[in-house]
Amino acid sequence: MTKLPAPELVTDQGTLRSLTFDDIYYSPDDGLAETEYVFISGNDLPRRLADHDSGRPFVIGELGFGTGLNVLAACKCHEAFGRGPLNIWTVEGFPLSRTAFAEVQAQIAIRWPGLKPWAERLVDTYPEPVPGQTQVVLSRGITLTIAFGPVRESLNTTDIEADAWFLDGFAPSRNPEMWSEDVMHAVARLTRKAGTAATFSVASGVRAALETAGFSWRKSPGFGRKKHMLRAELTAAKSKQNRAPWYARPAAAPQGKVAIIGAGIAGASVARALESQGVQPVIFGVGSRDEAASSNPAGLVMPRLDAGDTPAARFYRDAFLYAAATYRALEGRSFTPCDGSLAMEPDRADRIEATRLWPDGLLSSADGKVHVRQAGMLEPRAAADAMMSNAILVEESVGALEHDSGWFITTRDDDQRHGPFSAVALATGAAQELWPGAPIAPSLGQVDVFAGDPPPSIITDGHYVAPYGEHVLTGATYARFDGGTVATSPDNTEHNRDASTQLLGRDPGRHLASRASLRATTPDRHPIAGPLYDEAEAITAYAGLRTGLKQDYPSAPYQNGLYALTGLGSRGLVTAPILGAHVTAEITGGVSPLTSDVAAMVHPGRFLIRDLKRGKINP
Repeated sequence: MTKLPAPELVTDQGTLRSLTFDDIYYSPDDGLAETEYVFISGNDLPRRLADHDSGRPFVIGELGFGTGLNVLAACKCHEAFGRGPLNIWTVEGFPLSRTAFAEVQAQIAIRWPGLKPWAERLVDTYPEPVPGQTQVVLSRGITLTIAFGPVRESLNTTDIEADAWFLDGFAPSRNPEMWSEDVMHAVARLTRKAGTAATFSVASGVRAALETAGFSWRKSPGFGRKKHMLRAELTAAKSKQNRAPWYARPAAAPQGKVAIIGAGIAGASVARALESQGVQPVIFGVGSRDEAASSNPAGLVMPRLDAGDTPAARFYRDAFLYAAATYRALEGRSFTPCDGSLAMEPDRADRIEATRLWPDGLLSSADGKVHVRQAGMLEPRAAADAMMSNAILVEESVGALEHDSGWFITTRDDDQRHGPFSAVALATGAAQELWPGAPIAPSLGQVDVFAGDPPPSIITDGHYVAPYGEHVLTGATYARFDGGTVATSPDNTEHNRDASTQLLGRDPGRHLASRASLRATTPDRHPIAGPLYDEAEAITAYAGLRTGLKQDYPSAPYQNGLYALTGLGSRGLVTAPILGAHVTAEITGGVSPLTSDVAAMVHPGRFLIRDLKRGKINP
């Protein structure tokens, strides 16, 4: 069981009622009409979505996801009027289980047939609720990010700029925490200038909390039997204080095409996410990816399991779930679910279970192993091809990158200049010629294929064996790489044979093939994803960190529109999809699937900030 409290529900006059808060989820008269009146019209969404053509997503924030009815109404409105992408962020402290949620959506589809396609899509993508934040793609151009957990914690660990808010918690008298001044201040912090909010409640405490947070408000006629509702606009927002300004989000890139340098799983993940947000990706280096780790014959989609509730534990959980969902949705058969197991001491397995971070039934432990449902084998090249299917592909590798009223790329062999691009994402793996001083070290790895009968599922214990069609895939070796030729070796093949024999309990059979490639590793073994500093300016701006000086530091000085997704190490197939969505959100100004603490954990500038704090850099 997860840490999240389940709602106690009853049906009351044709609508759901929460026994926990003794309040209904929506009007028994006509819940959809109420939603469209209070939240859709209350935020003037038909006009604003039709007028919104700025290149960045229109962002809706919501307090109280509940049955998802407001989200369904927003999707329907966007379908009719929207001109650009829509990102929705919502929070729910008492979430419905997948089973209960599916039952509710079935009733919604019967009662309001116009919502049926969206209700069915929401059921297909709705995750089993776990503490933290999860993002799903509802359609091309619409993403939904749900924060499961207490409202204050959820607001304080996200970083969005909402254009409009649906304030739809249970009534203030029943759920006062949802309407507190602290919560409204957090809402204001996450609202774009002149952003709006709408709510059914006109309670004096709600009006006061909104006003204190910087919103002006006005009463409007309410829906049905309710005399009034509130419409609000952020007119006097207080300054946004950032406890770690060196990790502040960059301004969104200008509207236009985005260049991606690198055509492995990292570049493909950025391309897929950009395309889903209506941005045209142009990928360079497609013809030079044969040596990349993403061109291995197959790879594991298995999670890293952490024995504690930490940002890292939540990130690797979310990355695994996001990757599995992404690969299942790809056309073709690049992903083969087969489940897997990890060798683990029982006390460590118990500590992982005690975090209650994972969906019920996904992990189970027995006989010194943790069994993982939804794990599988991926053909990286085929998956990357599917993810890049709508991108513009440039075979040539990049020789030069320059910024001059936009980014321009000169390809190496044909000396052609391409551009301008509004932004550039570096996804070049272990080769970081375009990022001087990148905190990346190459690690040489080798996988081998043997002709013996494959195991039915993945088995890992340091090394791994896995089914690869009718054969056995095993690996992977780790070795320091100091330059020279990337090549396989008979010694590594024998090492992999010995390891697979131990895991299988038998010889893996006749050797068929080997492949060696370079991984990109980082000093802390976490990946790198996000905007790149102007390092000279960053060192000057944060020089006070060397002596622990407490002062108001400026927001991070970034290079204009330059981002990186690299350092994926041995878990790139798992982490690339969610990090591609994160980099895309940083480029477009949309909603990231990562919470702010995780975004800091993978931030490209974290090593510079760490070295400043340790006195290793002299301004």
